Formats: sequence, structure tokens, C-alpha cells
Amino acid sequence: MQDKKLLGDILKISFPAIIDDLLFAVVGLVDTLMVSKLGSAAITSIGIINQPKLFIFSIFFAMQTCISILVARKVGENNKSEGNEIFLVGLAYAVIVSIIVSIIFYIIAKPFMIFCGANSDTLENAIIYFRIIMIGFVFNVFYFYVNAVERGCGNTKLTLKTNFISYVVNIIFNYLLIEGRYGFPRLEVKGAAIATAMGSVAASAFAFFQLFRKDGFIGIPYIVSNKIKVSKENFVLVVRNWWSIFVDQFLTRVGFMLNSAISARMGTVNYAVHHIGMLFLSFAYSFGNGISVAAISLVGSSIGADDIPLAKKYANLSKNVGLCISLTISVLLLVFGESFFKLFFEDEYSMQLGKIVAIFMAVVIPMAIYKIVLTGIVRSGGDSKFIMYVSILANTIVQPIAAFILVIIFKMGISGAWTSILISQLTAMTITFLRYRSEKWIRTKL
Repeated sequence: MQDKKLLGDILKISFPAIIDDLLFAVVGLVDTLMVSKLGSAAITSIGIINQPKLFIFSIFFAMQTCISILVARKVGENNKSEGNEIFLVGLAYAVIVSIIVSIIFYIIAKPFMIFCGANSDTLENAIIYFRIIMIGFVFNVFYFYVNAVERGCGNTKLTLKTNFISYVVNIIFNYLLIEGRYGFPRLEVKGAAIATAMGSVAASAFAFFQLFRKDGFIGIPYIVSNKIKVSKENFVLVVRNWWSIFVDQFLTRVGFMLNSAISARMGTVNYAVHHIGMLFLSFAYSFGNGISVAAISLVGSSIGADDIPLAKKYANLSKNVGLCISLTISVLLLVFGESFFKLFFEDEYSMQLGKIVAIFMAVVIPMAIYKIVLTGIVRSGGDSKFIMYVSILANTIVQPIAAFILVIIFKMGISGAWTSILISQLTAMTITFLRYRSEKWIRTKL
């Protein structure tokens, strides 16, 4: 009976988070689907941006993850004052650093895009898209940060609302601006970028007003009325837990970006198909991310309340839910994978490549989702340093080296690119599982 209640707790938090992440992935797919009418070069232009954009966001994902973990712990301790102190540290970081980063990457957009694999067919559109994304970057970082804080509190329904606003605005202006409808100009790839930036601005405004809720664990009214100031102890606590996640996220994205740059050398059509596969992979990751959010919140708050048996039960149920969902997705891919690629391509060559990618995805996704959930569980105990080492090994070292050997040296094309992904995911999943089994993560001091 208790297991049913615990499962209900996991689903209550993870379901909105899964829907949230799925919507994010769907918007990426819709963006690409609308742009796909402009040809493979347009798809590749946006695809080349994807990993560099996530690489830049990694500078902030680390703080978001760190604050989410620490806030979850403070919720378990029922320590609202320190929870809001921790929030302020992350907020200052998110705002100040995002302004600096957006200015730098706006200026160096051209050489950065060339490094990431843009060629004569894709360079101009890639620069335009990237620079517009950088203009809306501060708003994007702000609402992502507020969402991370609310997820630490278990308020995944609120983050779903915030992101839903972003997605709706994005899709509406995609429809109006890419091909030019109802009197709006035809802006093509530039229109897709403007739509994305407008969605970020709308979501940022909504997230800002949510911070004024009087009933929230984290909120501006509480900070003002109680004159909350950041203590040296909590500042050090954030920095100590942030740096290992930062190194993890940053070097992981370096690895992904290198892998993307290597894959871009396969040619425009091959990379376009590869990009669609990566979009679907992010779609599948949404399930792992959602369950991981639940694990961080529930396992973390249980450890904060010093209820270790409950933390273990939440952890075990979370990983089992992740495994069941991932296997279901794999079966669906084997049956309907080819139909998915037909949404984007019509030529026979692209469809043949799509079949190959669908088979690889069916193998990779169970490992990836299982690893994501295990990572959330291990991090919930404060064992972020170990996860950093695993990510550096699998994503920054193993995957780019494997991609270079298989794609550049052995000319295996799209099969080589996806084999490198499979190898890195298998490596990370195996090592993280062994750490989970050891239970050392439970005894880690924040």
C-alpha cells in the first residue's frame, strides 16, 4: 500500500515535468518541421545551432541543478529562510553572467559558427539565428532558473505553465513569421529565431510574477518582509555544490559540441537526418528528465528529513519507472520509427538513413533514460562530484574520440555518429549504476 502512495508521489511530480520537457522537445520538432519546407540546408542551419546553444546554457544549467538540489534539501528541513538565501545567490549569478555571456557570443557569432561546422550553405542563416537567440538569452536563462527553483520545491505544475506560455508564443510566431502569413513578413530561419526569443520574453514575464506569490516557499514578499540576506555559510554551500556540476555540465557540452561539429562533416543531408534523430532523442530524454526531477525533489527532501529508508524507496521506484517507460519507447520506435522521418523527408536516401537512426535510437534510449534517472538519484544525495567524473569520461572523452575515429577516419557516416553515442551512453549508465548500488551517494555531505 505504501509503495502505491510513493509511486503516486513520484508520478505527481514527474508527470508535469515530463509534459513540460515533452513540450520543449515538441516545439523543437515543430520549429524544424516548419523550417524543413525550406530544404535540408535550413534544417542543418538550425541543427548546427543546437549543441552550441546548449553548450552556452551549460554555464547556467549547473547553477539551476545546484539550487534545485539545495532548495529540495531545505524544503525537507523546513528551513524557508535559508532556502531563500540560496535562491538569491543563484539569481544574482543567472542575471549577471547571462548578460556578459550573451554580449560575448553575439560578437563572436561568425567564427563560433564556423568552428561548429557551418559551411557555405548554412553559415549565413546559422549566424542570423544564433545572434537573435543571444538577444533573448537573458530572458531564457531567467525563466529557466525560476523553473529550477520551483522544481526543487516540487512545484512542477507551475513550471509547466511557464513553459507552456513560451511554447505557445513560439509556435504562433513560427507560423506567422517563417513563411509570412496574415500580413507578417516572410523571414524564414530569421523568423524561427525571433519566435523563439519572443517565447522566452513571455515566459520570463510570467515567471517573474510567480515570485510574488505569498504562499510560495521561495518568494520576493518573504525575502523583503524578512530582510533576507545571504550569509557567508550559504554562499559557500552553493559554490561548493555548484562547481562540480558546472565542470560536469560545461565539459559534457564541450563533448557534445565536438561530436556535433564532427557529425556536421558528414554533409548537409546526412547531418539534417542526424539532427532529426537527435531531436527525437531529446524528446525521449524528457521522460528521464521528468522522473529525475521527481527523484531530486523526493529523495533529496527525504535525506534532508533524515529518513534514509524512505529515500531508498523513492530511488528504487524512480529507476524502475524510468526503465519501464524507456523500453516502451524503444518498442514504438522499432514499429513506427520510419514514419517519424517521413514527416521531414521525402527522398529515398534520407529515408534509408532515417531507418538506420531509428534502430540506433531504439537501443540508445533505454540506456540514456535509465542513466538520467540514476544521475538524478545520485545527485539528490549531494554526490555531484562523482557524476562530474562520469560525464567527463563518457561525454567529453569517449564520445568525441569515438566519433572522430568512426566518422572521420573510418568514414562510417551516420552509423559511426550514432555508434559513438551508444558507446558513451553505455559507459555512463554502467558506471552510474555501480555507484547507485554502492549507496555511497546517500552518505555524501553537502
